[in-house]
Amino acid sequence: EPLSKEINIIIPSFNHHNQGRRANLLKETLIRLGFKNLYVLDSWQILEINSNLSFQLIPSSKSRSFDWENSGLLIKYKNKTILNMNDNVADKELCLDILKYHKKIDIYFIQSSSVTSYPACFKLSKEEKNRIVKDRISSYKYHDIVIDYIKPEFLIPYAGDLGWFGIQKSFNYLARDTPLQ
Repeated sequence: EPLSKEINIIIPSFNHHNQGRRANLLKETLIRLGFKNLYVLDSWQILEINSNLSFQLIPSSKSRSFDWENSGLLIKYKNKTILNMNDNVADKELCLDILKYHKKIDIYFIQSSSVTSYPACFKLSKEEKNRIVKDRISSYKYHDIVIDYIKPEFLIPYAGDLGWFGIQKSFNYLARDTPLQ
């Protein structure tokens, strides 16, 4: 069954980085598809649904301007604060900005590590792709920053290429050869 065009949809305005018309594509596309109830949030803007529930848009970090299309969504429900940062990688400055608004984060959803579709989407031989994957180094430095500054009660690796594909990797985004990586 198709999604109701009356459903409430929260999207970022992408105002944190000046990206011109491209920043409006999500909104324009949803309008052209017939969705009527759009809540377009600016960076740090809070949308209060009721006294128990609110949402706040967290922008991408300034040090990762190439990630301008990513954003986080902070959900306050009753006395809990849940932050879904998923593909929005927080650096030290963004963590400190988050702490200006919220002293305690109960649950922090974070990407697993080193998320990339490289080399899967590149014109390389199978052997070259295998070598690149074999030599890949996973980094958890951004996890350490979140743990050191935000200190969430729960850190949940939620998105990313935390998986392995074995002989199936040519059918997926090439990510990991084995679970040991």
